[in-house]
Parts: sequence; C-alpha cells; structure tokens
Amino acid sequence: MSPRLLACCVVALGCSSETRPARPAATPSADAAVGRAAPPPARDATAPPRAPTRDAAAPPPASRDAAAPAASRPASAPASAAAPTAKRAAARRFGACNIAHCERDRGTLLRCERACEADPRECGGLGDALLRGSCGLTRNVGRAIELYEKACRAGEDVACLSAAQALADRGGSDDVARGIRLYGPRCHEIGDARCEVLAQLLRQPSPLRDAPRALALYVRACGSGGYDDSPESCDAAAEMLEKGEVPADPKRAERLRRLAARIQKQRESEGR
Repeated sequence: MSPRLLACCVVALGCSSETRPARPAATPSADAAVGRAAPPPARDATAPPRAPTRDAAAPPPASRDAAAPAASRPASAPASAAAPTAKRAAARRFGACNIAHCERDRGTLLRCERACEADPRECGGLGDALLRGSCGLTRNVGRAIELYEKACRAGEDVACLSAAQALADRGGSDDVARGIRLYGPRCHEIGDARCEVLAQLLRQPSPLRDAPRALALYVRACGSGGYDDSPESCDAAAEMLEKGEVPADPKRAERLRRLAARIQKQRESEGR
C-alpha cells in the first residue's frame, strides 16, 4: 500500500474513532433540593381566563336590599303609629297615681298630672284628688267628673264607676241622666255588685228613670250571700218593695232583709 493511501486510511480511521463528549446527567434543581414544589408550568395565553375565586377573608358582597335605591325600600311606619304605645309607656314610667301617698310624698300630684297627660286612662287618680280636695288641691267636683269621664271613655271602667257615683251624689236631673248614659253599658263589666250605682241613678227622678230595672239591678247586686254580694243592695231592693216604688211585695222584702243581715254578719266575722 502506498504511503499516501495509508495516510488517508489513518485519517479516516481517526475521524471515525473520535469520541464525542457525554451529555451531563440531570442534577436536581435548587427547589427540589430544599423540598419546595416546582413552579407551575406557564399558562397558555390562548386559554380563556378563569373566574377569580373569592378570598375567604374578604367581606361578603352587599345584599341587593342594601344596594337598592331608597325609593324601592319599604317605608318605615309613620311616627303617629307608635304614639299610643309611647304614651302608655310614659304613663307606666310615671307609675300608678295613688293619691293616698300625696300627704307624705309631694311628688305624687306631679306624677298624677304627668300620667294623665300621657294616658287619659290615668286621669282617675287626679279626679280623686279634686273630688276629695286632697293633695293641696281645692275641691272641685265638676272638674273631677270631667277627668273621670275622660278616663272612662279611654277604657278605664273604675273611672266610669267613680263618675257615676259622683253624678248620683250630686243628684240633679241632668247629672243623673248623664251618669246613666255613661255607666249603663259598663256596670256588668266591673261586677254585679258595682251595678248598685246604676240602680241608684235609675231610681232617682230623671227623664231616664226606670224603677223596675233599678230593682232588678239591686237584687242582682244583692246576690245569694256570696263574698262579693252587697247587703246595701239587698236593703235598697227591700225598701223599693216596701215603699211601693214598684209593685209592693212585703214577703219578698222580708227575705231580702234577712239576706242582707246574713251577708253583714258574714262580713263582720271575716273582719271585712
């Protein structure tokens, strides 16, 4: 073989036997070395955007009612609707008007006046003071009756009774008729024993005088000897039967007298 050909072979063999550098082995990243998760792969820019998740610490969204315009919200109740409740609460705050305390408590009269202004049903106590002329007030029956009537029309039945009694005691024809109209529909709501005041009014001379009804009310208030029965009503009914204000009935009158004595004896034994 010629030297030239040999040299070519050597060159060719040297080129084929040349070694290429080996690819270095993959080494763990710094994140993997410290135990951290590898960053997420880059998001494809062509993908549709995801809806943002709500942060748990973020405040809740405002309700539709809060966002609604003021005109669409229901209007609050008018102030006048709460007025009666406020007046009743004011009367309760001043406390019951008890004129029995006014001699030792000078603030009683002021509380009574304020309670009457706040709630008409509380005017009866002030009427008591005027009727009796107590608590430093000058006696004024007419004004007392007006206050009783005011409380009565507001629903205070005891004030109706007080007004009827004051009108019956005054005794004028107009007063009697006024008492009958005021107290007539209410006496049974208080109790049959309290209807003797209406009977007293119906017995007196007036355009509304009704003796038979007065007798029936007296007998009903007299009852049959129970705790709330009125011996005074038994005696009044017996008197009407004896005097002929209704058809006379002496025997019935005698029974009523005995019943009155029995009720009175029972009261005395019970210390009433």
